[in-house]
Amino acid sequence: MSVPQLRSPAGLSYAAVVLLGLCALTDLFDILFSLSAMAQSGLVANPGRFDALHGALLGMQGFAFVACGIVFCAWLWRVRFNAEAFRPDGHKHSRPWIWCGWFVPFVSFWYPRRILVDVWRASAPDRPGATGTGLINLWWGLWLVCQAETAAPEMAEKDMGTSLFDTAAAYSVGFSLLDLIAACLAAAMVRRITSMQYEKAMAGPARSPEPA
Repeated sequence: MSVPQLRSPAGLSYAAVVLLGLCALTDLFDILFSLSAMAQSGLVANPGRFDALHGALLGMQGFAFVACGIVFCAWLWRVRFNAEAFRPDGHKHSRPWIWCGWFVPFVSFWYPRRILVDVWRASAPDRPGATGTGLINLWWGLWLVCQAETAAPEMAEKDMGTSLFDTAAAYSVGFSLLDLIAACLAAAMVRRITSMQYEKAMAGPARSPEPA
């Protein structure tokens, strides 16, 4: 059986990192906006202005999240293809789960992480400690916590009192901070896997992709 031609994930990794940075930037904007709203009682007194500003910010976050998700999965498809060349028998889930695993109920809690762990281990260079997946585990833990944001109090209630408003704003600050950290960890993970694949390709007989 012929060894599959390796494909460079460098371009997709750069795009994913840029979009993860955009997600982190919108999280930072949300943190600053929420803190400002807590400090300015005028926003509570003028809920129409608050709704408009908060809606625009949520729209920015949604756009960045969707764009980042598409590019991240495209990058993951590429590195999974290479990982199968490095280690054909080291993958528990088939490639379509790269996309489907995020949406199927229940399995979405562990399939994406499992796919990334398999890719990491297949791509890791042959040296002690290289197969450790602590970065993936930390990112995935934060990702799961951030998915609980939908259970936080909604800040856009027009009849919300100051106390409940401050509670909702504090939730928003906390979740946005965790999401910002998760985006930075995801960017580090993307660059690390891309670099490991380049290193492993250079060390092996297969044709190497362009430098990451």
